[in-house]
Amino acid sequence: MAAVLGVRLAHNVINALQMKVCDVIFSSDGMNVLWWIQRESRTFKPFVANRVSEIQDKSVPNQWRHVTSKENSADIASRGMTASELVNCELWWKGPEFLMSAPEKWHKNDKEERKESKAEMRLSKLQQGDMSTFLVTDINQEVIDIGNYSSWHKMVRVLAWVLRFISNISCKRDDRRQCELVAEEIKDAESLLMQKAQRE
Repeated sequence: MAAVLGVRLAHNVINALQMKVCDVIFSSDGMNVLWWIQRESRTFKPFVANRVSEIQDKSVPNQWRHVTSKENSADIASRGMTASELVNCELWWKGPEFLMSAPEKWHKNDKEERKESKAEMRLSKLQQGDMSTFLVTDINQEVIDIGNYSSWHKMVRVLAWVLRFISNISCKRDDRRQCELVAEEIKDAESLLMQKAQRE
């Protein structure tokens, strides 16, 4: 959201000053955000996809740079500072020191890939295909014994983990999900169980 607000503000300033968009450099201390901006927006879940799409419409990926939290002057506004501290705060009044040097000496445009970054990715077509096959056929073979669960919540979560396992073994090691279950996975498991009940 901060990145979206940043590009919107930049465009208002650009229009007012009649500047070129390519003259603008954006900075973020969010490595996930920087990683998302480098990818196609359609590969992410709707919330992130819509915002990445807007960012990419109004900027290009190589305009985005990483700034460390220590050098991020925006943190001063969000975290707060006393008036006496603010008066002498060089970071607030002048920005990070690297801005005073030539652009080629600024932070490199590296984008670190993290597990949390991939948690927002949609399932690939291959993964969706595998899951569809599982929904239609394998559930009839009682991959999990529904009679073993007295709680709907527990049964859904167990099935969601089974689906996660199937999804992970069908993709490269680096693309495997290792985070906690997300809402979309829970929803898929519930859908599968409902389809099974309807067929029976």
